Order: sequence, then structure tokens, then C-alpha cells
Amino acid sequence: FNQALGMVIVQDLIRGLTSLSQEQFTVNLLEKYHKYPHQKFNTPAEVDMYKQVEDFIISGKESVKSEFPYRETVGCLIWLSSVTRPDISNVVRYLSRFVSNFHDLHVEILQRLLGYLNNTKNLGIVYDKSSKELNKIVAWSDASYADDFLTGRSTWGSVLMFNGGPIMWKSVLS
Repeated sequence: FNQALGMVIVQDLIRGLTSLSQEQFTVNLLEKYHKYPHQKFNTPAEVDMYKQVEDFIISGKESVKSEFPYRETVGCLIWLSSVTRPDISNVVRYLSRFVSNFHDLHVEILQRLLGYLNNTKNLGIVYDKSSKELNKIVAWSDASYADDFLTGRSTWGSVLMFNGGPIMWKSVLS
């Protein structure tokens, strides 16, 4: 295998597979920032993540401004999500909106995401020469409608696939 910029690149020429992963980067991230190393989740966020924040804002409760190194952790997650982990892009996009004004609820959402990474640290991107869509670019996109309580704006995402693996992905509030 080869390593570049903290990313491990493995080629299996016999099976026609190329994989990209950042398992060691993820392990280091978890050791440094994950408060609950026993937690493991199967999804990056709760289905009602937006609703949790909305309910908190509507309640008018005072939130404790956390001392957790939120900005630093989100920065690491941006790197991870932009290189080998498109599965966390939407949650990271959402959390990054609060780096200058985060509270304990945002840290809880972030810790849950770290619990997901704890369960999936070995995941990455795989390109497969035996893919049904060999040497074709396939595009996917989806959008919500006005799902952001704070702004009333919509979220959309897209991914371009090549040989069974993503080559570009994006999650945007528009």
C-alpha cells in the first residue's frame, strides 16, 4: 500500500480494486476527541437532528457554552469528509455552521458522529474495475424542502460516481 496526506491507497491488481481510507487518521481523531469510546452507532446522526436543534431553540433554555475543542474537531472532520468519507458530509456541513457559536447540544451531535466513526473507522472509498458502470460517470442528487428551521432554506446533495466509487460529493444549504 501507499500513503499520501494521511490517506492509505491500496491497489489489488488481480481483483481490479483500488481503495482509499483514513483509518489511522480516524483512530487518532477518536483518541483525541471522543469522550465516550464505548459508543458505536450505525448512522452518522439521528434522523431528527434538525428537530432536536429546533426544539432546543424554541424551548428558550439557556445552553451552557461548552469548553470542548469543537472548532478543532470539526476542522478534522471536514478533512475526513472531503477526502474519504462522503457518508458524513451532511452532518459535518451542519456542525460547521456553529464553529463560532456552539453549545452543548452541538457537542452532543458531534459526539454521536464520533460514535458512528468509532463503529465505521475502517470504511473508505473503493473503485472497482468490475463495476456495472465501468468507465462511466454516474451522477446522483437529492434535496429537501425548507428543512432548516433557522433559515427556512433547503438542503441538497450530489455525488458523482466512477467505477463504483465516489469521485465528487457535496452537501449544501441553499
